[in-house]
Amino acid sequence: MDCISFDVGTRRLGVACAHVSPTDFRVLHWDVWDVPAMAGVELDINETTIEDLVPLFVRALPAALDAAIAACPTPPRAFIETQPMHMVRFQGGKASSVSNTKTKCLQHVLQVLLLQRGVAVSFVSPSLKLRGQRKQKQGGQATAQYKDNKEYAIVRAHELAAGGPRYAWFAALTKLQGRADAADALVQAYEAALDALGAQDKARKRLAREAASVSASVKPKTKKPKRSSAAVATDTSLALERYAQETEAMFK
Repeated sequence: MDCISFDVGTRRLGVACAHVSPTDFRVLHWDVWDVPAMAGVELDINETTIEDLVPLFVRALPAALDAAIAACPTPPRAFIETQPMHMVRFQGGKASSVSNTKTKCLQHVLQVLLLQRGVAVSFVSPSLKLRGQRKQKQGGQATAQYKDNKEYAIVRAHELAAGGPRYAWFAALTKLQGRADAADALVQAYEAALDALGAQDKARKRLAREAASVSASVKPKTKKPKRSSAAVATDTSLALERYAQETEAMFK
């Protein structure tokens, strides 16, 4: 399976294209996109509204998406890390069901741009890329857990990309240049594609079992051979003769 994986961000949007199978993993394209720089503008993300960010994405991303899709030998499937949906209470008592409203909106802008290019899109849980990580101890600071998650993704990305065409680029990335974002995108590509391949395999096996069950329950109809009119007449004559003999015997 060829896939494109996105770790959504504005200044550091991680993107990784890869070919994934149970026995093979190849990096096809790997980058970190600075969307404002791609659009040729300077802005303060925190002071910029969603209304202004959406046109920025629509203007900056099409060419980059086309290049990423072209790097895949077969039509890719896209995986976008879904943004958290939980209640967050701000000062003043106001609450939101999304911890980062801007990023949540931008993930759907990215979805639309991909769908316009005929790319199937799946949203994946942020925890999927961490399933190879050892279970962390209960408790501890949330910031410490976040740091551990990022460090795990970086180490795992080094393992997956070692010796590949973009490994030197990744190894030279700094934190500010989006090292963790690049790592998240690549590890997510690997884990999400394997997950999708496993689901496809299970579906094929289920359909095969259902088809076999239906085939076994339907008994083929056997056609009786047609009899000639002469054979029917003979049988009728014999039956009448037998009836006459039985009747005659009753009155003797």
